[in-house]
Amino acid sequence: MTIQEALKEKDMSIYRLAKTSAVPYATVNDICNGKAKLEKCSAETIYRLARALDVSMEDLLAPRFYPFHAQGKEGRDRSVEREQTGADNSATR
Repeated sequence: MTIQEALKEKDMSIYRLAKTSAVPYATVNDICNGKAKLEKCSAETIYRLARALDVSMEDLLAPRFYPFHAQGKEGRDRSVEREQTGADNSATR
């Protein structure tokens, strides 16, 4: 889940997120507009944003670090299928 998706879901503005999370408006605005990367923020900043949005830190970072988490069950099933059928890249190495 991206911050933009969470903001939309909670019907919250960037300004309100900044106030609620105690993260400077400029920082939140830069993250939301792609000028700053969430994964480069401190754990405290990510924690404050996640807490204000009522989501876990993992969910906030999921699209960046956990691609199967973001894809849902389908992504995991396909990787299991490849393992079971032996269809992996080891044969081409």
